[in-house]
Amino acid sequence: MLGEAQRAHETKEAARSSSRLRQLHARRVRLPKVEPWLPAERLQKEFDAIGFFLSGHPLDDYMPALKRMRVQSWWSSLALLNQA
Repeated sequence: MLGEAQRAHETKEAARSSSRLRQLHARRVRLPKVEPWLPAERLQKEFDAIGFFLSGHPLDDYMPALKRMRVQSWWSSLALLNQA
């Protein structure tokens, strides 16, 4: 008898959850169309929000110039030290 009551309760809850999902889909939020942020602005907003860069690094734009100048990254310097 308790098992039957439990199944009835679960069925009722599943129907209620399904109804809530349908209501949520019916009430879609309409966001305004906005211009995308510039890469530097996006990085700054990420850093302000979470404290680190998520989608890139501020020096990424300078990478071709840094390579031409033969500037080594921290990781490549560590790799050289580990090889020695």
